[in-house]
Amino acid sequence: MKRQPLVILALLLCASCATMNTPRNHRVAPGAGTAANPGPAPQRLTIGAALGLPSPSGQGQREPAVAYGNGMYLVAWREGFNGYDGSSDILAIRLDGRGRPLDAEPIQVCTDPGVQDSPAVTFCNDAFLVAWVPQRKSAKRGPYAIRMRRVTTDGKVGATHAVSGDRLMCHPSLASNSKDEYRVVWQQFNGEYYEVRGARVAAATGKLLGTPRLDVMSGDEPLGLGWARGGRIGLAWTGSGYVVCQSVYAKCLDAKGETVLPLTRTWNAYSPGGHTAAAAWGKGFVFHNVRPFPDPWGWGGNAAIVGMTVTPKGGRFERDAFVRMFPEEDKNRQFVLIADGQAVNALDVSRWFNHPGWPMGMPGGLKHSQGDVWPSGRPAAAYNGESLVVVWPRGHLVDNKRMINRDLYLARVLPDWGIVDRPGVPVSTGPTEETNPVLCAGPKGQVLLAYETLTGDGVAVRYRLITEESDRTPPAVEYVVPRSRTEQVVAFGEPLAADSIKTGGFRIDGLKVEKATFVPGGRAGRRMVLLTTEPPEIGKTYTLHINGVRDRSPAANVVRDATFAFTAKPGVMQRRDNVTRWATGGPPSETYPNPCIVGHRDYIARWNLFGPLPRSVDRHPFEPSTVSPSPGDTAEFDGTAYAWKEIKGEAVELSSWFGRKANSMIYAATYVFSDRKRKAVLRLDSNDHNRAWLNGRLVNDGMTGSTASRSSHDYSDEVPIVLRYGWNRVLLQVENRDGYWFMAGQITDAAGQPMHDLTWQLQRPESVSF
Repeated sequence: MKRQPLVILALLLCASCATMNTPRNHRVAPGAGTAANPGPAPQRLTIGAALGLPSPSGQGQREPAVAYGNGMYLVAWREGFNGYDGSSDILAIRLDGRGRPLDAEPIQVCTDPGVQDSPAVTFCNDAFLVAWVPQRKSAKRGPYAIRMRRVTTDGKVGATHAVSGDRLMCHPSLASNSKDEYRVVWQQFNGEYYEVRGARVAAATGKLLGTPRLDVMSGDEPLGLGWARGGRIGLAWTGSGYVVCQSVYAKCLDAKGETVLPLTRTWNAYSPGGHTAAAAWGKGFVFHNVRPFPDPWGWGGNAAIVGMTVTPKGGRFERDAFVRMFPEEDKNRQFVLIADGQAVNALDVSRWFNHPGWPMGMPGGLKHSQGDVWPSGRPAAAYNGESLVVVWPRGHLVDNKRMINRDLYLARVLPDWGIVDRPGVPVSTGPTEETNPVLCAGPKGQVLLAYETLTGDGVAVRYRLITEESDRTPPAVEYVVPRSRTEQVVAFGEPLAADSIKTGGFRIDGLKVEKATFVPGGRAGRRMVLLTTEPPEIGKTYTLHINGVRDRSPAANVVRDATFAFTAKPGVMQRRDNVTRWATGGPPSETYPNPCIVGHRDYIARWNLFGPLPRSVDRHPFEPSTVSPSPGDTAEFDGTAYAWKEIKGEAVELSSWFGRKANSMIYAATYVFSDRKRKAVLRLDSNDHNRAWLNGRLVNDGMTGSTASRSSHDYSDEVPIVLRYGWNRVLLQVENRDGYWFMAGQITDAAGQPMHDLTWQLQRPESVSF
């Protein structure tokens, strides 16, 4: 094994920057642990410890590739430096089904002089196939080529075979039909642009089958050159053919390589940053990271990890979740709908800080996203026999241009886009970079994850076993909350089968159920049922009986004669994350203009506001600690009468209501009902500063002593609070010194997640307790 000086200056500089440039609001994502201990995992999911690979050269490990067959895994990687005048090898190691090494030393797949790059691996017919690219420094190094070698299950390495060409060839990917044939695809330069080519390889020998190469994606196809943006190609065997993806385009081939679904654009993304292909339930899937880096001023929209079903269906492209969630009238609002949780096929999204949707070009620019994290990097996916497991990186934003410390997160997908894990489960969240994940399925319920991590000695490859136990438990109710006086939302703990929701499957003692429907949309998570009922008696406890509701797991667990007791709550639930019910105020004769409403078109948020008044830090038109307003209540300030009024707008752009009225202030009030005493966090964002009272007690004061203006989305006020049992009174005071004027509020749990079982109203409750 040859050794070269370790050249990792750029990586060490990145690590240094990560240490010196910790952002003011940098927080490890909720629930995150360390690289060795990823934190608590959801039920039925076990995330194994991070294990390392031997490094004979000590020169760094990159580009992991994994495959499984005959009860063992093969992990391949690039060892060494692949930069100018570098030298790197392709190594591999076998692991048993429990992740234990079967080789004392790595298998030397290729240790030729020079740079060996971009390993890929698959399994078929009792042997693994490893492909890679030797980099040429000049024509003297021989032709361009994709090289391949079989590695048998006893660790023996076969002869080297090559697919050669007279132009650049790179980024090989592999799959197999699990019977007698490997399939290799690669990117090839044709003199003007890149195309995707492929070849069939005999599983028994590793030799090419036939001389013609497959034109997988060529520039002659109708969509032109837009797809050929580079990067590793996604390739997966569906059981009857192959799905191929490159950039935001996909194609389906039959077992022989013939096109059965033409080259199709899968996503309308401006700057895709990673993609992968997978297969489950006989269907092909592609996953994209759209907007992997933020636009400094927010014009590019939000980042997201999105997936599509890619299956030939009558010669057309089946995009079940994509088409349903984005009808024609919403085709230009994709980023807003995704950020607002409306897309069932979005696994992770970045959100404008403390704001619904994605208001592109909002004044103040992109300071950071909700939680200071941004999905950024190529995802990985594999079907474990229970669910389709997807892993992707999230980066932490330093400011509007820089990102550090990517971590890995996971979500499980069930048929028809039932997503088990919302938000994503932290898998590897160490203090430095964890990125470039790859996955392969092992025994039923198990996948092996390999990825790159930045260590004190450079970059190393780590791997983990992730095991999911079979779901044998019927879906259970988590809470019941009113959407209106005649509508009750029943929230379950896992995605449900839509065809199992029948009116006869729900019965409430003492309350007639007139209709039961499945609540659509991404925010419902495929786990909410809407019951239309008679108006319940507030405060009365009812017993809900459930029969026939089925989950989406392979076991299709069915609820039989289950009961759930709930108390009919006052108020109504929110359909968004932010506080949407406030009261407002102004002169009694004043009619507020129509605001710039940000939010989904099927819901109008309500606020109760009082003002605008001349800005005064110390004087109030009422006693903030005791005021309990309802819309229509009046008070006087400097001889002028003002009234509390209900207005519309989830994130209230006060400038749209009152203009950029300098030296002004407003009050906003709302009531929130909790069915128990609980800890929570009041999150506020405003331009300029704000004060907040909870049940008459001042819990936040950003106005006293402040001398500078504050821009919206610069940072948030995150105030730990305790909600008491019954009604809780929230009052805000927001000032404007000059220019833009804005306010937004949210109540979350300690992990930053909305508390959707709370209820809200604007009218003054009959009593402060319940």
